[in-house]
This record gives sequence, structure tokens and C-alpha cells, in this order.
Amino acid sequence: MERKWNLAPNAWMAEAAIVVLALIALRKGNPYGYYIFLRWAACPLFGWIAWKALTKYSNTPLTVVAGLLAILYNPLIRISMDRERWELVNMAMIAVALWSVVQCLIAKREPDL
Repeated sequence: MERKWNLAPNAWMAEAAIVVLALIALRKGNPYGYYIFLRWAACPLFGWIAWKALTKYSNTPLTVVAGLLAILYNPLIRISMDRERWELVNMAMIAVALWSVVQCLIAKREPDL
């Protein structure tokens, strides 16, 4: 049976932005200002993903993980780690964003009638 996908174009824009930002962050030699920008961008984006996971998907694990990433990237109360640990966190950002996209696709899937 073929599936029809009813997916609004902006349904996963936050996730796409996170993936792009995290991929840029993995590149060596970024200026320090980029990482400050990353904190200001990632915190609200992960807050949005957590809210969406809780209200639209009822996915508690995704809500908790995205909420923790929002707290970790809080630009006002900085958590300092070495570069290797931040690289792992940036890879986790990508994984969580992709997880959220999968949840979005599952929630929007409609069978053909």
C-alpha cells in the first residue's frame, strides 16, 4: 500500500536549521562568535522542538532530550566543556533533530483512501 505524505513545508524548518548549524559547528576553525551565535540559535530552536514533541507528538523522551539540549545551549548561563565534548554534543544535536523529523513524518502520514 502506498502512503500519502501530508507535510507542511515549515513543519521541520527548526530541525533543518539545527542540522545546518551543527554541521557548520563541526568544522574546525570557526570563529568564537559563531559558537555564541549557535547558543542563541540552538536554545530557542530546541525549546521549539521540545514543545512540539510534547504537544503534537506526545513523545516524552524527545521532549526531555530536546529540553536538555535547550538548557545546555542556554546563552545566558554557559556550560563550558572542551572541544571534543562539544563536538559530541553537536553530533547529538543532529541526531535529535533527525529524530524530531522522523516523529513529524510519522505524525503527518496518512494512508491513501
